[in-house]
Amino acid sequence: MGNNQTYTRLYKFQEQYYAQGAPLIITNGALLKDGNQRVLAQIRFRNISYKEIIAVKISIKAFDSFGTSLDGIDEFQYSDIYIQHGVCYGDNVPIYLPNAATRKVNVQCTTVLFDDGSIWKNEKSVWKAVPFQEQLSLKGELLEEYRELTSKASCYEPKEFKDIWFCSCGDISYISDDACCGMCGVSKKTIFESLDQQLLEESYNKRTYEQAKTLVDSANNENSINSKEKLLTEALKKYEEVGDYKESSEKQKEIIKKLEELKALQLEQSDKNKKAIKRITVVASVIVTVFIIAFVIITEVIVPKARYTNEIKVLETASVGDVVQFGPYEWLVLRKEDSDLWLITENCVAKKPFNENGNTNWQESDLCQWLNNDFLRKFSANEQSMIYETEVNGTDNMVYLIDLDSADRYFSVATRKATFKGEECSWWLRPQYNEEKMAIVRMNGTIDYYGSYQDDNDVGVRPVIWIKTELDNNE
Repeated sequence: MGNNQTYTRLYKFQEQYYAQGAPLIITNGALLKDGNQRVLAQIRFRNISYKEIIAVKISIKAFDSFGTSLDGIDEFQYSDIYIQHGVCYGDNVPIYLPNAATRKVNVQCTTVLFDDGSIWKNEKSVWKAVPFQEQLSLKGELLEEYRELTSKASCYEPKEFKDIWFCSCGDISYISDDACCGMCGVSKKTIFESLDQQLLEESYNKRTYEQAKTLVDSANNENSINSKEKLLTEALKKYEEVGDYKESSEKQKEIIKKLEELKALQLEQSDKNKKAIKRITVVASVIVTVFIIAFVIITEVIVPKARYTNEIKVLETASVGDVVQFGPYEWLVLRKEDSDLWLITENCVAKKPFNENGNTNWQESDLCQWLNNDFLRKFSANEQSMIYETEVNGTDNMVYLIDLDSADRYFSVATRKATFKGEECSWWLRPQYNEEKMAIVRMNGTIDYYGSYQDDNDVGVRPVIWIKTELDNNE
């Protein structure tokens, strides 16, 4: 909510809410109490229509701990929000309630205004609870195959509810005969039909069998014995994976025979090579020694100095939105103030748990310690001198995580997407106050306010730093 005030959570929505025909779904909500004992609501909703929403009206009924009705809010308006399909809004908008005894609320969306001037009004539809999507129950090779047939972003069990359906990538769309997901682009028919286990097993066996054949063909075109052996070994593993599928058993026997022939040929060549190696050992030792000395000079003195000088030249002219090289990583420029830059890595640098012991306190987290020690040591002394210390949650850090407000402010859904080693992945956001679950950015670029437990080791890390580009004369 853009300040350092402490909030206590009083109530949290246990389900999502939707009314038939509505252009949005209420995905989350909470009641909080601030330091002045005022009670406020935060309601998050998501645009599931294909029009841009520019304003929303809601009403809130309030109740105390015993369920007694209290004064609520007849009409609250979100204006000038401009949210497209799949984008969430409202997390950081406080709605202060008139009665501090409020402990539960009932939220209804009454009116939505679109960018084309059209208006949706809720006349009779009742907002009903929609359970959250469960994680896909598929495991191992079947999960891998399902993602091959659908989308790499498939993580959730698809389901239908009234006139909408939930895709395995987490997006929500209206049901129709030719429905396709607005986020991953896969058809509804494919998303649901591909869950069939028999279909997945057949598809996996066929694809793996064809991969094995391709590896064997590649090995036959190789001249290097080592390359042939590597390709044939990979092919053998794939034929073993599919068991008795087609001619897999015969193919395994053929490969084993070829590998034995290659082994004999390697032994013959090895004997010849040993004699040659003895003759060049002395010369090679001298060459290696000279090379090591030259390598140390180049890598420890010349290259770091040149890299540092080039980095400074590029960083001095960088603008917001540019991708720049600093240290061993590429960074996205989020802000520029005079000669100072606020940077976030373009993609995830690792996958790590936020904290193994489940505590969400930033200063005491394993991730805070790793970023400001092991990760920071990846930079040269000159580069470390360019990084500012920044006050984060009451402590000074050189490296930290971006918070939920900034992730919402400085990114779109598309630019929030990130990868780790070429694969799309979710990534951590810094907590604003202690929660059971941590906020993350999902693989599809949307923010999940209560996305993952703190000890989840499959969530990515995108470090954030402030650097200075105007250096002292002696640096």
